Amino acid sequence: MIQLDKVTKFYGERLIFSDVSFKIVDGEKVGIVGKNGAGKSTLIKIMMGAEEFDAGNISGLRAEDIGYAEQIPQFKKSTLLAEMLSIGVEEFQAKKILFGLGFSEFELTKNPNEFSGGETAKAG
Repeated sequence: MIQLDKVTKFYGERLIFSDVSFKIVDGEKVGIVGKNGAGKSTLIKIMMGAEEFDAGNISGLRAEDIGYAEQIPQFKKSTLLAEMLSIGVEEFQAKKILFGLGFSEFELTKNPNEFSGGETAKAG
């Protein structure tokens, strides 16, 4: 059995999720679904012990009970906008595409390797 009780995660001041509570009993198979950037990959990494959480409790957890495939890609440039420009997209067009995907002006200057799994997949 794996049990999470009021697990909360922040990246800096950004709240990823709060008060996540559930129980998975032995033999049960579970999938986690949600919108891009909702914290699904982060939650799984926490359950595997690969990432810390900020509040709450986890019990009965064994990393070998969890299957996880790392999301790709890994970016080479220091900002999301620079990554787009490096593949030959004009700045105006790059911004139009990224805004259309739901990224904010601030996120264009953020290191894309610091995005959540869902945001990384969206940017990739």
